[in-house]
Amino acid sequence: METFWDRQRYETTALCLTMTSVYFTALANGNSKMYHSEDMARLIEKAGLKVVHTHDGVGRGHSILEVMKP
Repeated sequence: METFWDRQRYETTALCLTMTSVYFTALANGNSKMYHSEDMARLIEKAGLKVVHTHDGVGRGHSILEVMKP
């Protein structure tokens, strides 16, 4: 479950998520990052799993990536 900035319904929401990532990286704890969904899919595949379905619109802007072992 993640708030992927590229899978948001509104452009303003995507911009807010992107700027939140900059805030956490530069000013807060330095550990937060908002991911592009394709970047996360590549990391999932690198871990030996496969994305089989993406559920968008969960709550107010979350997506759930359904994964399985190939």
